[in-house]
Amino acid sequence: MARIEEINLETAPDNIKKAVEKHIADGHKITNVKRTMLHHLPSFNTLEVGSYDLDDDLQRLIGKLDGDIFEYAVSVENDCLVCTTYFARLLRDEHHIDPAKFSFSSRQQLLIEYAKAMTKNPKQVPDELFTRLKTEFTDEQIIAITTMGVMMIAMNYFNEILQIKPE
Repeated sequence: MARIEEINLETAPDNIKKAVEKHIADGHKITNVKRTMLHHLPSFNTLEVGSYDLDDDLQRLIGKLDGDIFEYAVSVENDCLVCTTYFARLLRDEHHIDPAKFSFSSRQQLLIEYAKAMTKNPKQVPDELFTRLKTEFTDEQIIAITTMGVMMIAMNYFNEILQIKPE
């Protein structure tokens, strides 16, 4: 059971309703996580809206599939049921991939390794891993990947701490 009740969108203040309308108009769904986060609009804008903006640019920089694989790997390593469920469904439905059976490219394996390292212990991400990242990605790409990983970790923590139920 979630620790914070989801906001009632029918009785929510006008600024929340406007944010929801814009989010839906932008092509996004309102999920359990979002209905919880909407109790505080700056949090919603930072974690939700900000993550979509970042994800769009990450996809531009490294491709949608590789970005989705990276975000899935962070969620799996962080053991977040909400995000793991979401990204597993996304990989199946949009990319026709079963992550348990898919043969990842060496670039995707590198992204998975980085996701695991940064999630497991951010103070001990090996220099050797960064050397390999720098041969595959530009500095701009590494910054975007890292920021998306940090954003995913924050979202994972939010879901777990508040015991948000998966869709």
